[in-house]
Amino acid sequence: MTKVAARVADGMIMHPFSTEKYMREVTIPAIEEGLGERGRTLDDFELDYAPMIAPGSNDEEIERAVGFIRGRIAFYGCTTAYRPVLEIHGWGELQDELIALNRRHESDEMARLITDEMIDTFAIVGRPAHVVDEMHKRFGGMIDRTGFSVQGLPDDELSALLEKLRAG
Repeated sequence: MTKVAARVADGMIMHPFSTEKYMREVTIPAIEEGLGERGRTLDDFELDYAPMIAPGSNDEEIERAVGFIRGRIAFYGCTTAYRPVLEIHGWGELQDELIALNRRHESDEMARLITDEMIDTFAIVGRPAHVVDEMHKRFGGMIDRTGFSVQGLPDDELSALLEKLRAG
């Protein structure tokens, strides 16, 4: 689907259930292949990707955000179309467990299967400024548009972070 999007569109909005590794090894090459078929390059294509983030102003807020992300990864992880993202990291078999638990409506148990390594791979965790820095590090030069939101952050601090994100 990614290759087809690059073949016919000017850009694409990516699903947040992705990782830097998957983007570099699968998504970007597929986009380049699709663009190449019509004589275009990545410069001609706008990629929008808002990674999962778990920001917080203190440890308690970060832990609450991580808990939310853990559940989100577990939920998306039981979608069969997303298995390749898990597989590229060696976690493909996790999907079978998640699907079985999901059928029994055991969402808490699903979330418990999501390790800290998975959280760090799928999401960016930390204070808001760290999240922005890590977004630049992981995805700078790869994506053209993104989203960023931190609940409860004063407007002036959010504006400064958004400006920093744009400048990257």
